[in-house]
Order: sequence, then structure tokens, then C-alpha cells
Amino acid sequence: MGLNLATNLINLKKILKFMEIYRQPARHCVEFNKEANFMALL
Repeated sequence: MGLNLATNLINLKKILKFMEIYRQPARHCVEFNKEANFMALL
């Protein structure tokens, strides 16, 4: 449970950086979020 929380926080930081750099529409950020969550499961 704690590891999942840490992973989610890391993913959130990655997503925030992604948004800052690319400033894509929200839809792209959602797709990136799904991709990050999928990668975290592997």
C-alpha cells in the first residue's frame, strides 16, 4: 500500500513536469496519466 502511494506521487510529479514542458490539452495529460499508471504496474 505504501509503495503504491509512493509510486502514485512519483507519477504525479512526472505528469506535472510533462504538463509544464509540453502544455498539451487536458486530454493528452489523461492519456499520459494512464500510460504512467500502466508502466507502474509492470
